[in-house]
Amino acid sequence: YVSVLRRALRFRWLVFGSYVAVTAVLLLALVPAMHLEIFPETDAGQIQLRLRAPTGTRIERTELIALKALDIIKKEVGPDNVLIESDFVGVQPPNYPVNTIYLFTSGPQESVMLVGLKPNSPLRGEELKERLRQRFAKEIPSVQVSFEAADIITQVMSFGSPTPVEIAVQGPSVAANRSFAERIRAELVKIPNFRDLQYGQPSDYPTVQVTVDRNRAGQFGLSMASVAKSLVAATSSSRFIDPNFWRDPVSGNGFQIQVQVPQNRVKSLEDLQGLRVSSDGPQALMRDVADVRYGTTMAEVDCSGSSRKPEVRRTPTFSSGLSSANSLVWSSKFGHAGYPNEYREPRYF
Repeated sequence: YVSVLRRALRFRWLVFGSYVAVTAVLLLALVPAMHLEIFPETDAGQIQLRLRAPTGTRIERTELIALKALDIIKKEVGPDNVLIESDFVGVQPPNYPVNTIYLFTSGPQESVMLVGLKPNSPLRGEELKERLRQRFAKEIPSVQVSFEAADIITQVMSFGSPTPVEIAVQGPSVAANRSFAERIRAELVKIPNFRDLQYGQPSDYPTVQVTVDRNRAGQFGLSMASVAKSLVAATSSSRFIDPNFWRDPVSGNGFQIQVQVPQNRVKSLEDLQGLRVSSDGPQALMRDVADVRYGTTMAEVDCSGSSRKPEVRRTPTFSSGLSSANSLVWSSKFGHAGYPNEYREPRYF
């Protein structure tokens, strides 16, 4: 070793020049093939996926969809290779103290599923996700599926982003934001490297719009508050507008007392139009003082300051990496004219 080192030091400039030349050649050959990642991909044997049924699906139907998705996963990896599964369906109850920053859903049509695989499971990682996408598209085509960070390392390094790539369109007009986001989405669909392309916030949640005629309500001695209280008790519960507690004299525990019309008695607009509105004067029905019809609204509203913003989320394929995904997004945006100045740079890469 000493003799080799002495000869190397004798020709130190030749050795240094050779080192620089070899390093430059390796960098030129390897850098274009490298992917730009925030953190190396880990395989902890866990997958987390979000199921989105058609907007407004009842929670009972969403539960059946979640169970079917779990059966598909077990058939794909083998039931003996599933270690544990955990699933949440619907939205968090208002009386349950949970921080929705850790578990959020936009309505009863969404479900978040976490599946842990055994260490000896032969199918896992990105290959498993790609096969599950194909099975879900074939067996439950009406459901949108997106894979999210499952293990603790990926969750921390993603800084809370549900997907590796996310584009947010921000502006004062919700309709204009949605229109711009739809144009961007139409271009991103053409990129074959992306998976799970979908909106983060549904905008077509079914509602019942009730427009009260104040003049007609006044003729019956009704106010907006009395009409609203009667409507809430029929469609939800009086617990949110008139809190009432009963104290158990034996245990000392307090229990909420509420009034609610059974759900099986309010099945259509006709049932709601025939609802009696409370009044100290003449009795009135809802159809006498209000116009009741179907409508839609935003299921989830995300804001930055006072501006609402729809988000287009998608996942790049494991063979493309974030570097090529970034270039594809920007080439798609700048390759087509007509995009407004409100288009904002993607927040998460």
